[in-house]
Amino acid sequence: MSAPIITFNENLVTRGVKIVIQDISFPNIIAHQEEGTTSTLVDDVSEDTLLFFLNYIFRYPSFLEGQFETIKRTLQGKDSVVLLPTSGGKSLAFQLASLVSVGVTIIIDPTTALIEDQIDNLFRIGIDRVVGITSMVERSLKPKLMESFAKGEYIFCYIAPQRLQIQQFRDKIVALTTSTPISIIAIDEAHCVSE
Repeated sequence: MSAPIITFNENLVTRGVKIVIQDISFPNIIAHQEEGTTSTLVDDVSEDTLLFFLNYIFRYPSFLEGQFETIKRTLQGKDSVVLLPTSGGKSLAFQLASLVSVGVTIIIDPTTALIEDQIDNLFRIGIDRVVGITSMVERSLKPKLMESFAKGEYIFCYIAPQRLQIQQFRDKIVALTTSTPISIIAIDEAHCVSE
């Protein structure tokens, strides 16, 4: 059995649609934004609107005491000190505020176990743009995670307080803010404030 003969008709090529497929990679930044970005603040925060998102995302029918006020202040760009009992909804308050804001939220937690628990809870409800940059991350994966963080690929970034002392991480924060605002910085446990 002989191979089929394939002929090339130049007239068909020049009369038809020409499609060119190329695989090009350019690993550098093409355009650079000189000024950092800013998040958008909301003056008039509607409780009904936030209740909709609370129910739609987290499947809770109502806010716990202090949650709405915390979210409202956060969306208005005001600082807050939130003292609620364990399982009182502190994390949900900054998570919901972050999800309805533009930008990235950095959460400072004292232990890897707490970071992993928070990430698991977000994954459970379908939010997967979450990273924990901790000492438990494999050494070979850490540069890729840090680069993805700097490009704004995550909505939530969980870190220990000591991470802010590392110059490489601070450089990634600067790189992040050239394209994506940091909308919220949450210190999840009071004893992290001193660090």
